Amino acid sequence: MLYSKYALFLSLISLNSVAADKWAIRKIPGCSVSVTIPLQFKLKPEMGGFVGPDSAISVAGTSVPLLTSRNPDGLSLESLSQSAVASGTVLSKESVQGKGKAGVLINRKMKNANIYQWTLGIQTDTSIEIVIGSYQNPADSPLVKRMVYSAQITPSLADPFDGLKYKFTVEAPLSRLNRVATAVIAATDDKPGSIPHFSLGQVVRGTAPRVTVQNASQFFQSVYARSNPNNFKIESVRPEKILGLEGVEIVAVEKSRPKDNKAVHVILNDDTSWIMLDGVCATDQASLFLPKFKKMAQSLRLK
Repeated sequence: MLYSKYALFLSLISLNSVAADKWAIRKIPGCSVSVTIPLQFKLKPEMGGFVGPDSAISVAGTSVPLLTSRNPDGLSLESLSQSAVASGTVLSKESVQGKGKAGVLINRKMKNANIYQWTLGIQTDTSIEIVIGSYQNPADSPLVKRMVYSAQITPSLADPFDGLKYKFTVEAPLSRLNRVATAVIAATDDKPGSIPHFSLGQVVRGTAPRVTVQNASQFFQSVYARSNPNNFKIESVRPEKILGLEGVEIVAVEKSRPKDNKAVHVILNDDTSWIMLDGVCATDQASLFLPKFKKMAQSLRLK
């Protein structure tokens, strides 16, 4: 449930007229990867990457903890490949050498959409670094492949808030910060989705309405409880205002194993997006962590 809110919404630009001498190395925000792309591409923090001047091609990236015996919730190159098959028609797949410990490059056409993607997965000692180039015109495929394949691991540790508009202050013991797509997650370890955790995400809402006390329950059901609505119960809804941004605070309980979870969700409205601050813990830890989650939400600030 945690990562479904932060799927990469990647749009699509013909680069046939871009000259080779107008390309530059650019670091993808929030992950340890740099790519060589045209200077015309502009940074889009809300999508975790770059988009061309006509929004016809985009390049984005993310870092996901590696699947290991100590981290069974992580990602492997094999599971990345399986995900590509499940979400589209694979046009080509090849192993990649010389980038990290191992790599895979996949070209696919997405299901139910006229969108193509080149996806590069690079395995490091601790993570899978993913770069995705999306396009609509098949003629742009070689150019998008060139951008994606140019990805190189950068030696310095990525700032998890890199390229984002907002940040928050971490409360102990949630000392470990990870970046997944456009979300920053604070936890006690590097396992994605581990409990307890607190996350900050920014989701472009487009023409969707602002979240208010009046529509908060409907928003919760469509975003947080969509996969299994019978497992969730809202305990309270109240108005919230942070940084001058108005929204709501929702406290809810989720039936889960081995223990039920309790969560506080703060959803704020800016001009174009929902700012989503979510803290989740086991119900028997709620008295300790809910006040910390609320304090972390209140610490939201502009970078």
